[in-house]
Amino acid sequence: MKTHTHKRWIFAAVLLPTLIAPITVAASYQVTVDTSSLGVGSYYIDIQDNPGDSTSQVLTALLSSFSLDGGSLLAGSDSTIGDVTGTLPGSLTFINDTALNDYYEGFTPGTDITFLLTLSGAAISSPNGTADAGSSFAISLYDSNGDPVLTDDAEGILGRIDVDLDGTLTVTSNPSSAAGAASDITFAPYEQPSSSIPEPATAVLVCTVGLALVMVKRLRS
Repeated sequence: MKTHTHKRWIFAAVLLPTLIAPITVAASYQVTVDTSSLGVGSYYIDIQDNPGDSTSQVLTALLSSFSLDGGSLLAGSDSTIGDVTGTLPGSLTFINDTALNDYYEGFTPGTDITFLLTLSGAAISSPNGTADAGSSFAISLYDSNGDPVLTDDAEGILGRIDVDLDGTLTVTSNPSSAAGAASDITFAPYEQPSSSIPEPATAVLVCTVGLALVMVKRLRS
């Protein structure tokens, strides 16, 4: 009987960390850029995921489901700097572990550009309170002369998401525009499909009940 009880405790010890393992925290947005006002010609999209300084925590940006409605990418025009993997129209992954992490590619405009953006990493899920600066994801568009379009921001930024030191996110469309002014970029919060992984509260409840049953059986042994 003691042997069986011992096995139950081993099972509980193995199961506990599995149930209460941390769940990845991420923020997702459906990003839309209205390019219908752009004239005929070649333009360039510039996407960045950069740290504020060397103490910034990890921020990963995953860009997927990219679409150019009515437009097209310019073959062979893509270039990257820093920790960026992938090529449009496929997925892009940015990690802010170098000072500049940048993806740049030419395109001809149609009605709009859309993509799904998912931000994750310690900067969001577990702020350490010791970093001196946060991180930022930003998108800009330029014409063939290198001048920014669809924005009046001095740095040419069309839209930006800043991750603050406490893990909160600040979304800004056309940063220099007057409050309430219309912008050609939108960040719509996107809820990822639910997974089968239990939420932390549920996991703790299941684990508590399981351990209680083990203890009851042990007392009856």
